[in-house]
Amino acid sequence: MAIALIMFATTNAMADDSIRTVNRFDSVEISLLTCEPHNKVYSLYGHTAIRINDKVTGEDLAVNYGVFNSRKKNFVLRFIFGLTDYEVGIYPFSSFLQEYEQDGRSVTEQVLNLTADEKQAIIQDIAINAMPENKVYRYNIFYNNCTTKARDVILKHLKENVEFSERGNRHSFREMTHKYTKNHRWAQFGNDMLLGVKADAETTQEEQQFLPEHLMHDFNDARLVDDNQKKTYLVKKTNTILPSGGKEAVSEFPLPPIAVCSIIGLAIIILTIIERSKGKYFWLLDAIICLSFGLVGILLTAMMFSQHPTVQLNLQWMMFNPLPLIFGWKAICMRRKGKEHWLWITWNLMIVGLIFGSFFQHYAEGITALALSLLLRDMIRNIRIGKNKLKITFK
Repeated sequence: MAIALIMFATTNAMADDSIRTVNRFDSVEISLLTCEPHNKVYSLYGHTAIRINDKVTGEDLAVNYGVFNSRKKNFVLRFIFGLTDYEVGIYPFSSFLQEYEQDGRSVTEQVLNLTADEKQAIIQDIAINAMPENKVYRYNIFYNNCTTKARDVILKHLKENVEFSERGNRHSFREMTHKYTKNHRWAQFGNDMLLGVKADAETTQEEQQFLPEHLMHDFNDARLVDDNQKKTYLVKKTNTILPSGGKEAVSEFPLPPIAVCSIIGLAIIILTIIERSKGKYFWLLDAIICLSFGLVGILLTAMMFSQHPTVQLNLQWMMFNPLPLIFGWKAICMRRKGKEHWLWITWNLMIVGLIFGSFFQHYAEGITALALSLLLRDMIRNIRIGKNKLKITFK
């Protein structure tokens, strides 16, 4: 199909009669396609594609910059660390439409107001992108995804300046993703665990166009401004190709993250009170805490080396870090002997820093409840009656 597009784009480029070339591409419509979000994790934010429709020959193609293979080795790990490769796919528009019809997802078409030369330039660029040596690109959900790729290949070949209507909002990446994951709270929890401080910074209108619906609305109001300051709309007409068929029921863990984290936090506090009242040390509880928090900490530590710039500085690392995993057993053994290891006071200070850090970063749902439960555990444990004092040994 890529070969057909290349031939389609270049057939008239070598012709001597320039008028013939213009007439040839006058019969072509290029559209921006915006597909409704769906309940699958990879489709929560919707999708964008390009349609190339020749009204004379009947050739009708969909250009999709969102082709990926989820069964590829280490796909999830590569996605987390920003090492996922997507590629451009070109196939019949009817096949593209069938996929979204099966999922009951709406598809909106915006036919663009382009000159014949602009259409030819866009098609030639897409044809080059679709060649085997060029079709693969490094995907980034915020900065280089299927929507931004479609936008860029269109805008860079427009001869007139594009003027977008100012929307006046400066939402962060996190706030925008929350809009689409509000009914998928565990997916939102996972996102918020990985996203760091930079995800809470204000975004520009251009950055907000990583979302298909944002780009669709911006294109709808965009104007083309020529040298004489004459303005015309970028979108010539808008068609609803597929109506929304409704979304299937969401299948998630029945309890939301805040409930699970609160239950875990409450269990920690109750067990600590029982531990204190009986004068015993529930070392297994500390072992479970150190193991679980430390394992998550390895992931957040690894994220510091991710190619996703919005995950590299994550204040939740102050609670979820490898220190409890590395030094936890020694700290537990010393506590069983009535001594305290430096890990506990260091970790507590870091957790206090986490709580103050909530002024700068939005944490995953329930994380603050867990932090408070860990602090309360040590406060309850370290209550001493009479002249007994806490002994801290640095080893």
